[in-house]
Amino acid sequence: MPKPRKDYSLEECQRMCQDDKCTAWQWWPVEGGCRWFTGKVYSEEKEGHPSVGGTMDCDSSDLTYNGAPIPRSPVQSDQAATPTPAPVCYGTAISGSSPGSSIGGQSYFAASLEDCQSKCSVLNECKAVVYWAGIQACRLLERTYQGKYQAAEGAVVANKRPFCEADCSNFMTAHGCGWTDAWSCPGQKRGTSGVAKDDAALGQMGYYCCCDKELWKAKSDGNRRLFSNGFVLV
Repeated sequence: MPKPRKDYSLEECQRMCQDDKCTAWQWWPVEGGCRWFTGKVYSEEKEGHPSVGGTMDCDSSDLTYNGAPIPRSPVQSDQAATPTPAPVCYGTAISGSSPGSSIGGQSYFAASLEDCQSKCSVLNECKAVVYWAGIQACRLLERTYQGKYQAAEGAVVANKRPFCEADCSNFMTAHGCGWTDAWSCPGQKRGTSGVAKDDAALGQMGYYCCCDKELWKAKSDGNRRLFSNGFVLV
């Protein structure tokens, strides 16, 4: 078995295989690892960094895994091995996807959901993430995921929040979560007026503090007024 070479893109790996009249090629997003074979080949699942491959002339232009485009450019192993600590300013990640346009028009390698979120955190235009743990792929969205949300196995979505958990202390003192009796949070008995909508990514602290952080379980009512969709007017 040939020793993997590094720093190749997916296209370069397949092209090297073609130049050598290979039987098949194999490529790893991490460090751009590439090797090709000239004899009989077989496939098997092994633990470790995910890889893709195929025959010399296979169509690799639109490779996906559970609906996620396979990253096509190499990522250095030190980036993969040391994910940035998880930021706190994200809503609860839920199972699903949000097809459509994304920042850069591609997926990026991310060692974990937290790593994916850290990439979004440094971009002002990033509003949400989609993450596939099975292939360690991350997509960054310029919109909240709700607009194009659809159920999907193997992927999770999460919105960036314009505030953090520490901001909820003042909110609870001034307003509390009594409004959730009328407009309930997920996991709470249905409110008398309905279920609250998740507009926290647009600046509504009520949903973030009371629903995302489940502070409705420790209601502390201050003076408050209810907005028509169940959010507190600040």
